[in-house]
Amino acid sequence: MVRVAVIGLDEVYRQGVFVEWESAYPARPLRQLPDGTCLIPPEWLDDLRRIAAECCSEVRVINEPQASRRDFLRRFAPKL
Repeated sequence: MVRVAVIGLDEVYRQGVFVEWESAYPARPLRQLPDGTCLIPPEWLDDLRRIAAECCSEVRVINEPQASRRDFLRRFAPKL
């Protein structure tokens, strides 16, 4: 699951994203957490960003999984 924030020009545009999402994907409920963010499966992210763009809004990923420093350095080290 990925935590995302929907950022709109104002609250009306932000709520429009949720209305459009419900209309486009009734089988995929988008639940807001108390802090205003949402937890969604990663495969929904592109669809949510597309709908947000149509509503003059954007989606920001709050906790994108990041590789550890060791994994990052392994990309440059030769395999023995």
